[in-house]
Amino acid sequence: MSDVFGRTDAPGSYAGFEYQFLIFLRAVLSLHVGESVGFEHKDDVSTVTSSGYTTLIQTKHTILKNAKGGSTNLINLDPDLWKTISNWLSLFYYPSYVDFSKIDKSKPQQPVVLKTSFEKYNFILVTNKGITRDAKYLEIFSSANIDEKITQLAELSTSTESAEIKSQIEYLRSLKKEELDAFTCKVSISNSQGEVMLQIKNLMKEKYVPEDRMELLVGLIYKRLKDYAFDLISDGKAVDVSFDKQFALFSKYFLYAKSNFNPLNRMRSSHAILQVNPKEQVFIRQLTDIDCISESKFMDLMHVLLNFQQYIEQGLIEGAIIPEEVDELDKNAELIWGAIFQNAYDEIERRRRLAQSVDEKEIDAIARKIYHQIQGQHISQESFPLDNRLSFGEFLKLSDQPKIGWHIDWEMRYAK
Repeated sequence: MSDVFGRTDAPGSYAGFEYQFLIFLRAVLSLHVGESVGFEHKDDVSTVTSSGYTTLIQTKHTILKNAKGGSTNLINLDPDLWKTISNWLSLFYYPSYVDFSKIDKSKPQQPVVLKTSFEKYNFILVTNKGITRDAKYLEIFSSANIDEKITQLAELSTSTESAEIKSQIEYLRSLKKEELDAFTCKVSISNSQGEVMLQIKNLMKEKYVPEDRMELLVGLIYKRLKDYAFDLISDGKAVDVSFDKQFALFSKYFLYAKSNFNPLNRMRSSHAILQVNPKEQVFIRQLTDIDCISESKFMDLMHVLLNFQQYIEQGLIEGAIIPEEVDELDKNAELIWGAIFQNAYDEIERRRRLAQSVDEKEIDAIARKIYHQIQGQHISQESFPLDNRLSFGEFLKLSDQPKIGWHIDWEMRYAK
């Protein structure tokens, strides 16, 4: 997963999509309470603040290189630039697009009319193309004098040989003077290649993520966000991530990344399980002492425990499972066992309180019944599902620690 930071080198449209998704990820990680981020919703990426201001973000990526090996520049008459501007204008003006190359200038022209206010909107074109300081569009999309902007637009319009780009520039020029000024002041153009990677890493630092776990964490949340977006798109739903949803999606990964947790110190290594004589393992002793299993079953149970341990270890190492979730699984399993245990021994406990005799064979029979009942219990966590065999492995692990048992006096016999 640590190759996330190199994915924008992929060819063609795939690289463009990956670049767009990294911009989306950066926006999601930047969320504050009351804010939300959309993907392929209102634009390539869009953000909405708690006060209702919307920023529409278009992403444009190129794999073309210049002579020095860097990305090519965003030029004054770049199709990516003027198509983006035209698309934004079409959201707020009627008609939504005017092909000025086909207009009969001898006839009266229908005015371009503002149909929706863009007062609470901002517009950002994010690209990995280079931006030179003397680019004319930088002056157009700035707080420069409106007359200078109009002059620059006229010069660009007359200098292009592309009918499409000319129409897109003229579409902007057709706005009323004050509207043109207001719109161009809301447009910004940002170069973001290595910068987006650095910003994502800095967002990790701001959340106190250690350097040595940073790329692992980004890989995990990148995949989680992509899976979430894919599920929504597959269901025909808009991809819109609120601050609360971001917290729900990512919080466990941040907890894991910021912990000093070593999963192999949490439980006996799966390799260590097979290094021990089965007869010496507590969970085996608990079962043989109640005459529940024969020696021929030892290795079967060893492998059930081994498979469970490996499943949990791998999840912890990859960050798909965090320590708190393992604790929660243990607590839930102990609750299930506790209810069965108390119910099974209720009569025995009553007789003991009355100092009545209790046959040890009767206790062993109850213990075996509890064990077999536990075998049929299914326990799971929403974030990491367990099938019946893995669920059984959880109970075997607890009886090996031991935190649960089968005999009524298991704690006296086996607890250290």
